[in-house]
Amino acid sequence: MNNKLNKSDTAQQIRTRELLDTKLTDAWLAQQGIILKNFSSIHIKLLQAQSQAKLLTKNHHHLLTNSQLRLLVDFLGKMKDKDSRSRLKPAAALPILNLAEKINRQLFKAYRQTKRLH
Repeated sequence: MNNKLNKSDTAQQIRTRELLDTKLTDAWLAQQGIILKNFSSIHIKLLQAQSQAKLLTKNHHHLLTNSQLRLLVDFLGKMKDKDSRSRLKPAAALPILNLAEKINRQLFKAYRQTKRLH
């Protein structure tokens, strides 16, 4: 009784695992609001900013002012439109990432205060 797999069985297992991982990754990227067909052509800073903008508008909109919320919504709109997205420079991500960092600091400060009380 030989428990070793031959090369074709191993290759099939690897391919099956690869397909499953690809499906999971694609689903996660779609959940983050990232369009898969454009993924490789978009600068990483813009992708990071898009992810943070989506997170802030979805989960932490109560911490944002109207102008900050408008900034995030406008940025997400530009990222959705192919022509607008192609004109965006990586520097356009900086205000979004700075705002995300500011909100994260506020959240951490509130978390730390609640930990001190308990």
